[in-house]
Amino acid sequence: MDIKVDILFKDVVADTDPEEVERQLQCCANEWFFPEITKTMPEVHVSIAPPPDAPSEVQPKFEPLPEPLLGMPASPLVKPPIRFDTPDRTRTPSMELLVTRLQRGDHLPQPKPEKPARRIKPLPIYVVSDLHLGDGGPRDNFAFMSNGAREAEFISFLDFVEEQHGRLIITGDLFELWQSNISLVLTLRERLLDRLAKMGAIYVLGNHDADLFYFCSEHHCPWLGHPFFKTMRTKHTERVGDKLIHFIHGHEVDHYCAGDNPGLGRIAAIYSGLREDRNGSPLLNKYKTVEARSIGRLERLSNFFRWLGGKPNRTRAMNQGLREYLRETIGFLTSGEYDVLVSGHTHRAGQLFSGKGTMLPIYNAGTWAESTCSFVAINPCGVVGIFDWINDQPVPNNTLIRI
Repeated sequence: MDIKVDILFKDVVADTDPEEVERQLQCCANEWFFPEITKTMPEVHVSIAPPPDAPSEVQPKFEPLPEPLLGMPASPLVKPPIRFDTPDRTRTPSMELLVTRLQRGDHLPQPKPEKPARRIKPLPIYVVSDLHLGDGGPRDNFAFMSNGAREAEFISFLDFVEEQHGRLIITGDLFELWQSNISLVLTLRERLLDRLAKMGAIYVLGNHDADLFYFCSEHHCPWLGHPFFKTMRTKHTERVGDKLIHFIHGHEVDHYCAGDNPGLGRIAAIYSGLREDRNGSPLLNKYKTVEARSIGRLERLSNFFRWLGGKPNRTRAMNQGLREYLRETIGFLTSGEYDVLVSGHTHRAGQLFSGKGTMLPIYNAGTWAESTCSFVAINPCGVVGIFDWINDQPVPNNTLIRI
């Protein structure tokens, strides 16, 4: 069925390319203007008739339509005539409806608004430090804690993090490489590394795993192929809520352990390891470790000489160094927001304070290599809290550490 329709199509001007007009009308016809046709007929063909002065051999012949069918008087401005070729079907669409739709510019379909970009819901962050995963021998504090159930406790904690849809950050000393063979340690802990990699845990290096320093992604070194090590770095910073939070291990401000080369701290750890070998375990009893006793003696001797020189003891000097690190490296924001520092290293979980009870935005995540396991939790608004992991449950820890 061939139908000739003369209409006023507003978007067609005298100098418009007829082929382009025909192409656009063809696209519009099937998809937009004629749903009644496209539901019952396979296609609608649209073409532009040649101008009246075209040679007769190329000018098609059209049968004029009755004026009432068009619903409008003829107009000299009508350009160009359009032909709709529709297959013969038992159901014929209303030409008045089709023409009306073509004439109404406001009926042209508007593009669908783009969907707003999906906002990623902020996730809570959980920070652990100082696991000191060793080779399972007498120097491995992690393996001997909780009567050998420490790994099960940590797996339970990882389950909790995933249940809370949280992210995990490890702030250093994940491995004990000062007292153990690196290849044996990594091989023994392969399943745990698989779990951490699956969680996308961020791994910040400490002093006891400083042997991995040049394997960090920051140095673009491909030697460690396990996916967990792709997130390994020397420090980490990100904005959480209205706070800029910086994560380090903390040995950076400890002259006793700073640097990646073996120093006095590593020599003391080797000495402690020899004592643990002789003891057959890193534990002296349920609450005391060989390392705490042996290194504790060196600490007391060092602190005595520091006291004679009018200097603070090593622990307080480290905490003061963290305060200076916070000021110099990050600095407080002038808008009133706080920069927060989260670290480990000292094995003592708590928040630092100074002066007349002035609270500092410095938090220590504690350790998992001693009797009490601790961690730092940061909610999506940037609020920081410290907790102990007891009986597979988080328990608030309100310890304050004076600097």
